[in-house]
Amino acid sequence: MSRDLPTGFASAMDAATLHPCILVELAWPTGTVRAWNGYRDLTWDGNTFIGTGHLGGISAIKESRDGAANGVALTLSGIPSGNVSLALANDTQGQSAKIWFGELNSAGAFTIDPYQIFEGVIDVCPIEDDGTTATITVQLEKELIDRRARGRRYTHEDQIIDYPTDRGFEYVAGLVNKPLNWGGPNNNVTPPVVDDSGSMDN
Repeated sequence: MSRDLPTGFASAMDAATLHPCILVELAWPTGTVRAWNGYRDLTWDGNTFIGTGHLGGISAIKESRDGAANGVALTLSGIPSGNVSLALANDTQGQSAKIWFGELNSAGAFTIDPYQIFEGVIDVCPIEDDGTTATITVQLEKELIDRRARGRRYTHEDQIIDYPTDRGFEYVAGLVNKPLNWGGPNNNVTPPVVDDSGSMDN
C-alpha cells in the first residue's frame, strides 16, 4: 500500500551515511514503557526511550494489499528470572502499542522526526525462562484483529446493544434449522388439482 512520507523523510533516507533506529511505546498497566534499539537513553517528543541494545529484537513489519492485519513481535532477553513476576502481574492484553522508524546523524540526534510505522494493541506476552534469565515476547496486533475478536453475533440481542430500536434481526433465531425448499417441492403444501376443463381447484 502506498504511503505519503513526511516532507524531507525520503531525502534523509538517501544520505550517504544512515543510522536507522526503532522506537517503541507500550501502554503498560503500571506505566508507559518506551524503548529503542540503541545503547543509551534517547529523548524525543519530550519522552525518554530506554536503550535495549542487543537484548532487544523486533520482527519484520509487513502490510498486505488485501487488508490482512499483520502482527509484530517484540522480544527482550536477558531479564533476571526474579523480575518475570512483574510481567506476569500485569494484564496487558488490549493496551495500545506504537512503533516509529527514525534516522540519527553521527552526533546521535534526529535528522527529522521519526515516522510511525505501526499502531495497534498488545495481544499476548509469552515468556521463556531457563531458571536464570528469561526472554519475554510481546505480540502486537493491528486493531483490526481486536475488532474481529470481540465475539459479536448477527442476532437480535447483539444488534440492540448498539441500536435499541432496530428489529432487523428479530426473527433470525427462528430461522435456525428451519427447512426452506428453494426451487423444490414443499411437502407442507398440497398441490392444486387441475380437472379436464383446465380449471384449478385449491
